[in-house]
Amino acid sequence: MKRTFLVLPLSLLGGCDACDRPKPYVPYAIDAAPSDAAEPTSTKPTSSAPPTEGLQVEIASHLAARWKLGGAERLAPAGRTFTAGVGLSSGGALALVRESPNDPGELLFFARSNEQGEVILNSASVTREGCEGKSSLTASGQTLLVELGCARRVKSAQGAISRVVGVVKVIDRPAVRASFAVLDPSETPGLAFRATSPDIDHDGVGDLVFDVTLGGAVAPFEPTSAQFEPTSAQSIQLRWFDRPAGLSRDLDAAADPFAVAVKAVSAKVAQGKDLSSAMAEATHISNLARSFCPEFGALRVRRVAGDRFECGSSKSLGELPLLLVRAALGRKELLRAAILLDDVDQAAKLKDIEATFSKLAKSVSAKLERRLQAIPMLPVAGGPSVGPVQFVDDTTLLVRTGAGVVRALLTTGEEAAADGIAAWPDLALSPNGKWRWTTLGDPCDGSPVRATFADATGQTQTVSLPLVGRLQSSCPQTGVSVRGSPLSWTSEGLVAFMGGEVVSVLPNLDRAILVSPKGVAEPLKGSSASADGKSVVWPTRFGFVVTGEAPRLFKPDVQVKSRWCTVNPGRTRVACVVGSAVEVYLAVDKKVDDR
Repeated sequence: MKRTFLVLPLSLLGGCDACDRPKPYVPYAIDAAPSDAAEPTSTKPTSSAPPTEGLQVEIASHLAARWKLGGAERLAPAGRTFTAGVGLSSGGALALVRESPNDPGELLFFARSNEQGEVILNSASVTREGCEGKSSLTASGQTLLVELGCARRVKSAQGAISRVVGVVKVIDRPAVRASFAVLDPSETPGLAFRATSPDIDHDGVGDLVFDVTLGGAVAPFEPTSAQFEPTSAQSIQLRWFDRPAGLSRDLDAAADPFAVAVKAVSAKVAQGKDLSSAMAEATHISNLARSFCPEFGALRVRRVAGDRFECGSSKSLGELPLLLVRAALGRKELLRAAILLDDVDQAAKLKDIEATFSKLAKSVSAKLERRLQAIPMLPVAGGPSVGPVQFVDDTTLLVRTGAGVVRALLTTGEEAAADGIAAWPDLALSPNGKWRWTTLGDPCDGSPVRATFADATGQTQTVSLPLVGRLQSSCPQTGVSVRGSPLSWTSEGLVAFMGGEVVSVLPNLDRAILVSPKGVAEPLKGSSASADGKSVVWPTRFGFVVTGEAPRLFKPDVQVKSRWCTVNPGRTRVACVVGSAVEVYLAVDKKVDDR
């Protein structure tokens, strides 16, 4: 007996908040929308694409409670009307019905004429608030794709479900293979699905091919300068054989669904061309994995029932962090490359990366000059903060302790209370004194990383950043904190390390852009910038990268696991918190050694 597959997503491609965005083209798309025709009739869809085999979609030209479908009259439940459907070779039918324009609807199975339809898949989990219901059917081969959900929503609450996607196997009687709810938060690209059922293994039974596409960049990822470019849509394809026991993943054909996309990024990086677009594409590929794949949290897709659609292991995804570092180095963005290096696990492939760092920054040996007696008061965990160390000049270091600020004279080793100098706060304060940067977090729903600011009255303002969270096996629905550290906050805005990039938040706290500075204006006390703002330091596994007009790479004899580093104006010393102590490293270079 010929088998077919029915795929049922409940809500629109691109999601409620993304209904006006460009969406990836899906063949045979049919919107089940009412017309002004007086009589309830059926029409066949028209398309320039080849006709489908087996499944033929019909749409009602007028919302009707009775409809002749699949050779027999069907009766909708009380208060509901038909929008679209398909007749089955068994004499039955599958039809979409809805109660009102705001109802995403449900799919019914009619085994016989004049028989009440049985609910096969419903949209009960779709958030109704602000929803304008819309349904659509897509036929391709022996597969039917159904979208029921929200055509438009003014604003989505966190965790609002926009649609439910299901795969239904049609023999004599349809059975749901798998279903999952989909979130479409604001500021996320459209997440689209396409399903076909070719006979991959030539056993006379239609198998399942499932394509997942993440649409192109949207705000806040749209271009904000010529330096950082948007990206186009990215897709993966997953394939399963239809076996008597259920769906079986075709691992030979798609062992790594991300391999093709990552290979294209790798080619751009290797050629040294279009490096900015290569970086944007790499980030977008990562976002696709985070959005759909359960192995990486599936932030926008939540399994409801049946088989779980897994992406499988992906060696190529593990190459993305290294590709981002290579691209940043190719663009001579030393600080950006140093920060991105934190996410690289491929230690065996880092030798040439270290060589490139050494070409862009002068390598100098660094020795441990002093381990201070003063015990630093560390920032409160969980929030974006500055560190407890700050150079005053090339040979004087301030350390914030629990008892106040200590002044360390590095040439003599003297440490004493710094009278008249107040301890600086963990959190950055805006120039007008109104706002403090309080949190930096990944909402874990596929939307951008967000920075939150609060004033003294408790009023908050949130800014969406052009950043996606890290790939990880799980991400709680409550979200996770992201590492952040401010560098400066002036009338021109806030500049800070945020989640693997340097970001500038504009003065009105309404927009943010990526930047790659050599230095910053008016650096904050305890920041990673030198007192004169001309240099910034970042610790890496190769040593301390120090930016400036003549970048330097401090290379200690042993790898130092440090936090909250700062550099002196002359770029001859770097001070960091190592464990619970402050260590100072001196560049061993006769030309700059000041002793």
